[in-house]
Amino acid sequence: PIDNNLSVQDFYGLKITVLSPSLEKLARSKCHWKDMEKQLKLKLGRTQDQADHSKTIEELKHNRFSEDGDPWNGGAIAFLLEFKDVRCLFLSDSHPSVVVTSLNNLGYTFQSPLNPGLVQLSHHGSKANNSPDMLDVIKASTFVVTGNGITNRHPDKETLVRILARNHRENEIDFVFPSETDALKKLFAVDQNPFLRWGFRCVFPTNNTGFIKIQFLPIIQN
Repeated sequence: PIDNNLSVQDFYGLKITVLSPSLEKLARSKCHWKDMEKQLKLKLGRTQDQADHSKTIEELKHNRFSEDGDPWNGGAIAFLLEFKDVRCLFLSDSHPSVVVTSLNNLGYTFQSPLNPGLVQLSHHGSKANNSPDMLDVIKASTFVVTGNGITNRHPDKETLVRILARNHRENEIDFVFPSETDALKKLFAVDQNPFLRWGFRCVFPTNNTGFIKIQFLPIIQN
């Protein structure tokens, strides 16, 4: 099985360190997947009224964190990818408490945080999957948000505010989105001068331009 007890996988210098799931979370996930397949039911997403997109940064920045309890998300594979000086953190749909434990075991703490080139936020930027504790052991300035603002209303604006309001923030933050929907473009429409005041940008790649491409082709010598 793929879990965070797996040793570091090295593919000609491309290293993959699995951070999630734990064996316990993986076992629970498998059981629930079987139950769902039998029932043939899908979870219903949130409505627009249930989203926090219309709230301001000031309204959201002091909200308390509550971790995702979904067993399916708990079985998601999160990993740290490293190649030479490049480090990227891919969090999938993982539970942050498991990721924090794995990062701590690798020696990363608030005093000595992981410094990746980019972070793919967990569960499309869900507020229940990106905790303050996890963000405290990650020092990054580029966050990839895979939600489109429509499907299940992800990302939660609270997650982005949590990143902006961190105490040990130093650099300007880039939120990189995969699509340019009206829901995403209006995330900070209710805030007064948010980009200058909080020091961040929202990046919307247009016409397949503006993407960062990482390519790795191993050379095997006979």
